Amino acid sequence: MIDLQGKFSYVNPAFQDQFNYLSSNFKGSYANTLMMFGENQVATALQHCIQHPYIPVTTQINMQTPNGFYKTIQWEFSAIIDENGKTTSVQGIGVNIAENKKEIPVDQNLEELRYQAAILENVSDIIISCSLEHKIRSWNKAAEVLYNIKASDALGKRITDLVTVDYLYTTREEAHKEFYETGIWRGEVCYQEPGGEKKYLFNRLSFVTNESGERMGIMVIGKDITDQKKAEENLKQSELFYRNLFADSLDAILLLDEKGVLHFCSASANKILGYESEEVIGKNVFEFVHPDDRGSAMNAFKNEITETPEVKFLVIRLLKKSGEWLWCMVRAHNLLRNPHIGRIAIYFFDDSLRKQAEDALRESEQRFSRLISELKFGVVMRDPDGRPILCNKTVLEFSDNTEEEFMRSNFHSNGITFIGEDGEEVPLDEHPYIIATKTKKPVRDVVLGTYRKNRKKPTWLLLSSDPVLNDEGDLLHVITTFIDITERRELEQSLTKEKIKKQKIINKATVEAQEKERKQIGKELHDNIGQQLTTTKLYLDIVKENVEGAEHKLVLQASKSIMDIINEIRNLSRALTPSALNDLGLIESVRDLCESIKTTQAFAIRFYHKYFDEETLDESIKLMLFRIIQEQVNNIIKHAEATAILIRLQMDAEQLILTITDNGKGFNASAIKKGLGIDNMVNRADIFNGKLDLKTEPGKGCSITVTIPINKD
Repeated sequence: MIDLQGKFSYVNPAFQDQFNYLSSNFKGSYANTLMMFGENQVATALQHCIQHPYIPVTTQINMQTPNGFYKTIQWEFSAIIDENGKTTSVQGIGVNIAENKKEIPVDQNLEELRYQAAILENVSDIIISCSLEHKIRSWNKAAEVLYNIKASDALGKRITDLVTVDYLYTTREEAHKEFYETGIWRGEVCYQEPGGEKKYLFNRLSFVTNESGERMGIMVIGKDITDQKKAEENLKQSELFYRNLFADSLDAILLLDEKGVLHFCSASANKILGYESEEVIGKNVFEFVHPDDRGSAMNAFKNEITETPEVKFLVIRLLKKSGEWLWCMVRAHNLLRNPHIGRIAIYFFDDSLRKQAEDALRESEQRFSRLISELKFGVVMRDPDGRPILCNKTVLEFSDNTEEEFMRSNFHSNGITFIGEDGEEVPLDEHPYIIATKTKKPVRDVVLGTYRKNRKKPTWLLLSSDPVLNDEGDLLHVITTFIDITERRELEQSLTKEKIKKQKIINKATVEAQEKERKQIGKELHDNIGQQLTTTKLYLDIVKENVEGAEHKLVLQASKSIMDIINEIRNLSRALTPSALNDLGLIESVRDLCESIKTTQAFAIRFYHKYFDEETLDESIKLMLFRIIQEQVNNIIKHAEATAILIRLQMDAEQLILTITDNGKGFNASAIKKGLGIDNMVNRADIFNGKLDLKTEPGKGCSITVTIPINKD
């Protein structure tokens, strides 16, 4: 094979054997250095193959060997062409017809030698030679690879039995007719491999002739153009894709010159505005812009030309063919420096639905703002970081801020202190807004007091916080509402105080009635029954002086029993109306009570009163404390199964404290209903604004603590 400069690009082994040269002697050297007296023939053959690529040329040339001899070779030169029909190199097939100046006639094997020499093992083109009956005579390596058929299996068989191809752009019959009429055919065919993959070839069919021009066989040279076809198909599909995408785009595309004159209008513009291209080409685009929007549009266009845009897009009104004005979103792109376009590209699409939705949303927001603004309860929306998004007038009035000041504030640094209903400060983490932010769940009806700047008294609020989540469950913001319940709370507190006051009056009246009743019973026992029993005892004393024997013994026994009854009545009367409380005071009365218990019961009872001064106390308070001590000691004797009792009285400048503790069996306070005794103790303490705390557990005894404020109503 010889390139177009006349240099060898390939020689087969038979060529090397004939002239006893290595392939390195040939590659890159000019063919005329070996072809003695054949320089003109080689140049002529090359020129012929370039000008007539489909017509082979035959010539005889003397070839020099290294030992000085030469051989006469008959050559057939034919062009190797690309898919465009241009010659890329020249193929030469030679047969030795004379040796050492001795003529050797061409025998009948010339055709076979010619075909065999045509098998170029290292070329990528498929080269197949056949007889006129289409029987294969040569089958090169490229053919073996493509068709997956070895040359040994292909030789001698009809090519149509081994390979079936589809002709592209023509029919098989038309291709064969052209080939047999002209002696040559070139075109594209498709071969489908057994696995289903298609291969595309550019085939050239030509007849091989002898010196007389007689057709002796068929030469098929095929070039694999599969990658090229795929690239072309991909390009075609890509072009179709972008062409259809461009044509069916929602965005209309215009190309303008620097004066705003239309030079191109896409099909989408017709769909949006209704104009055909020929109706608008050559016109100034600003003729179609609403007068109220024209100034801003022209200014943006000038900035785009100077490549100093101030906005990315404009929403303006464009004139439709029907005469309506359509809201469109418009963008510009300066492509003046693009050599393939050289224009300003304008993109726009129908934005009327978004504009209508935006207007509706704006109107809705205005209605919503007006609505919440007039509400009598506070409404504030915050983001998860505590920054306010919106609020109403009630919030501003409550916070003593302007709207601008409030919108700059943050929940975590608003300077408001929160307190609970017990008066203790409440941490920010317990505010409904924080809880709703963390849990993403609503928090309803929480009462909190707030201390604001320049306010001495707390403002009481009823708060609720509702989180607003997106579809994925992420927190967007929290809406907090509150109602000022200060007046209602003060009224409730006033009513509660009044109710408590009435209850205290009732309790006091009850206690006073009980005390009065106790005094009456004690007096009756002491003055009436006691006196009668004393008189009866005197009668018995007189009788015992006048009887003897068994009767005397019975009278003595009766007299003793009456004396015991008199003593019991005297003790009972003293308990009901403790004269010692008035005469001796509270401390001595409690001591007296303890002594009486020690003598009659198996108890270790102790009474501590070191830090207690009863001189400053009202008699009614002393009586209340004594009755509570009586009641609890009585409960311990009856139920506790205790062996020790501790009574402690103490006081400071603000309160007095009574504690009674036992080591008895205790009980479950939540499982046992309070009896009349405990209720009486609670009511007695409540009269003096005191409170009673009960602590007990099974097996751990019982303790009551009574706390009474001093000098308070």
